[in-house]
Amino acid sequence: MFSKSFLYLAFITCILSARGQSSYLVGSSNVSIEPDSSIFSLALAGYGAPKEGRFSITWKYISRVSDLKALVGLNGKFYAVTAKDELLVGISTDQSITWTVVGNAKNIQSLGVFNGKLYASTNRNQLIVGTPVPEGISWKRAGKAGQISGFAGLNGQLYAATARNKLLAGTFSSNRVSWATIGEIPDTLISMTSDGQKIYAINANDSLWSGMPEGNEIVWTEIGRNNAETYNIRIKHITVLNNRLYALSNDGKLYLAEHSTNGNLSARALAIKQRDETIVIVGVDIVTFSSSFIKEIKEALFEKRGLPEAAILINGSHTHFGPITQNWLTWEDFYHRPDSNYMNIVKEGIIRSVELALDNMTPSAIYFGRGNTNIGYNRRGSYNPDKPYDKTLDVLKIQSESSNQNNVMFLTGCHPVAFKKGPEAFTLSANFPAVARHQIENKFNANNSIFIQGCAGDINPRSNNYVQTGNELAKDVLQILESDLKRLKGKISYSLDTIQIAVKPWSVARIEEFKMQNSIRAGNLEADKNIRWANLMLKKYKENKVPTSLPVLVQTINIGEWKLVGLSREVVTEYGPAIRKIWPDKLVSVAGYCNDISSYLPNRWHVEAKLYEGNESFFWYGETAFFPEDVLEALTGKIKSLNK
Repeated sequence: MFSKSFLYLAFITCILSARGQSSYLVGSSNVSIEPDSSIFSLALAGYGAPKEGRFSITWKYISRVSDLKALVGLNGKFYAVTAKDELLVGISTDQSITWTVVGNAKNIQSLGVFNGKLYASTNRNQLIVGTPVPEGISWKRAGKAGQISGFAGLNGQLYAATARNKLLAGTFSSNRVSWATIGEIPDTLISMTSDGQKIYAINANDSLWSGMPEGNEIVWTEIGRNNAETYNIRIKHITVLNNRLYALSNDGKLYLAEHSTNGNLSARALAIKQRDETIVIVGVDIVTFSSSFIKEIKEALFEKRGLPEAAILINGSHTHFGPITQNWLTWEDFYHRPDSNYMNIVKEGIIRSVELALDNMTPSAIYFGRGNTNIGYNRRGSYNPDKPYDKTLDVLKIQSESSNQNNVMFLTGCHPVAFKKGPEAFTLSANFPAVARHQIENKFNANNSIFIQGCAGDINPRSNNYVQTGNELAKDVLQILESDLKRLKGKISYSLDTIQIAVKPWSVARIEEFKMQNSIRAGNLEADKNIRWANLMLKKYKENKVPTSLPVLVQTINIGEWKLVGLSREVVTEYGPAIRKIWPDKLVSVAGYCNDISSYLPNRWHVEAKLYEGNESFFWYGETAFFPEDVLEALTGKIKSLNK
C-alpha cells in the first residue's frame, strides 16, 4: 500500500512534468550590426542599378579653413600648407579646428605621411621628409619627385600618384627614395591617403576609391561618389586622422566622413530551451549571405556553446538598403567583394546575439497566433491571372513567467524595397521591418521584436513609403497579439537537410554565343552583367566545376504543434501555402532567405514565362543554371517524404 508521502511526491512529479511540456526557457537579444567609423564607406546591395552604384558615405561639416594647397593627418594633428606658403598645425577641439602657423612651406606642392613622418614634393621636383619638432618641422632632402598629386604609406611602402595617372612605389636606399611605376590610378587622381589598412584616393569627379596591394600592384575599388543627395561636395584633398576620413572641399570647408544611416541594422536572436534541447532563430538585417559564411558562424557557435548546426536558423530580412555581404561577381566592380571589416561586424554581431539570447533565458510561455496582412502585392501579377500573394502573418508571443515583459517574433513575406526618391536611396536602413519592430515594442510592452522574412521572392510592398508599410504591418501584428492565441506545448526537435534539384546548364557553345550577342552592347548595364556571367561560366567549364544540380537547404524546427520550415534562396510566395498543406494538422510557418541566399526559388509560371525570378535573376546571382519548371513540386514532394 502506497504511503501518503509517496503519493504526494508522485502528484508533484506529475505537475512538474506537465508544466515542463508547456513552459520553456526563452531568451532574446538585439545587437547592432551598424558599420563603425573605421569603415569609411560601403556599397549598398539590393539593386544592380544604377550602374554607378550606391554608397553609404556622407559628409559632416566641421569648420571653414584657410585656402589650403595640401592637407594631411599625423600623430593626432592636421598639417597643412596654405596658399601663402605657411605650414599650419591644426588641433581638433569640439567639432572645430584650432590652427597655428609653425613654419614656412615655400615651394611645397603636396603632402603625405609615412612611418610617422611628413613627406612633401616641391615645385623643384624634390622629395623632402619632415620630422615634427617642438618648433615646427625639420626638413631634409629624400630624393627626387616629379609632379606628385598625392602620397600614401602602407605596409612599409611609400606610394605616390603622378599628374599623368601613374602609381609609383618608392624604394629607400641611403635615406634617398627612388621611384618605379607599378600601375595606373583612378582617373585624374587629385589626393591620396592611407589608414594603415588601405590606400584611399579621390579623383577630379569626386569618386572615392580604396586600394589594396596584391602582388606588385594596387587593386582599386570605388567606394563612394558624388550623388548630389547624401554626398554633394566637391573635394580637393582627403586625409586620415585618428582613423577617420576627412575631406577639404573646393570652397574651403573641412568635412568628416560618416555613414548615411537610419541606425537600425541589427541581428536579433530568440533562444528557446526545453530540457536538453535548445534552438535559436536569428533575424538579421542584411540583403544576402552565402552558405559558407553562415557555416562559419554556426561552427563558431558550436565551438562556443555546443549548438548543432541544425539547431540554429539564420534568416535575412533582405533589406535592399544594407551593405553588400556576399560576392556579386556579375555586378559592377565595386560589388564583387564585400568589405572584410564589415563582414566581421556582421559575423561577430550574429554570434553575440545568439550568446546573449542564451545567457538571458528565463521560464516563459510561448503563444502562437495567425492572421493576415495586406502590405504587399505580386509584382509579376500581370503574368498570372491568380496574382498569387500569401498574406499569412504568423506571430509568436513569449510571456515571461517572472515579469510582465514580452518578446515577439513575426513572420510574413514582402520585399523591403520601398523608398522615396532622394537621400533614402543611399541611406543604410532595415526598411519597413525596423518601423514595425519599433511600433510593436512601444505599443505592446515588448522587450524585443524579431522579424523573420517569409516567402517574399515576388512580393513587393504596395506603398512606396516604407514607414507606412511598417506601420500597417505593426498594426496587423498587434491585432493578432490581442486575439485568442494558442499556447504551445510539447517537445523541441530540429533538422537540416539539403535537397538537390537537377538542372541543365547551358553548353559552352551557347554561352559563347550569348557572350558574343551581349558584347555588341558592351557598356550597357544588362549586357555587361551577361558578359561577366558568361566569363564565369566559361571559367567553370575550364575548371570542370559546372554542377548539374542546385541545392536547396531545408531547416525544420518543431516546438510542440508549431513547425517552422526555413528554405534557402529567395522563395516566391506560393511555397508558403504548398508547404503548409503537407502538415494540415500542424501550425506551420514558412520562411525563405534562410542559411543561404544564392538565387531565387521560383514556381512553374516564373520559369515558363522566363520572368526575372525564374530566368534573368540567375545571371545576376552568377548561378550556373535555372531551376526546372517543376521545382516547386519536386521540392515539396521531397520535403513531404522526409516528414521532419
